[in-house]
Amino acid sequence: MIRLPHLAQTKKGWNIWRGYRVSAAGAAWACWQKWHESLYALDNEWHHLSHQTRMQFEYIAGVHLDRRPFSLS
Repeated sequence: MIRLPHLAQTKKGWNIWRGYRVSAAGAAWACWQKWHESLYALDNEWHHLSHQTRMQFEYIAGVHLDRRPFSLS
């Protein structure tokens, strides 16, 4: 957990900064997915149909700001 200046700890354990709750999170991972790859020629026929497994990196990040009764994520 990142500690910001002027934080006060409440009974419920939330970090409060001037009446707002602020949180941030992020993660990255590698995964292997099977993609359908094909080549379409001008003669209107499908050629070289294949299924390729590719490694790719994915990530997610988010920030949440909350001041009751409103919140923003």
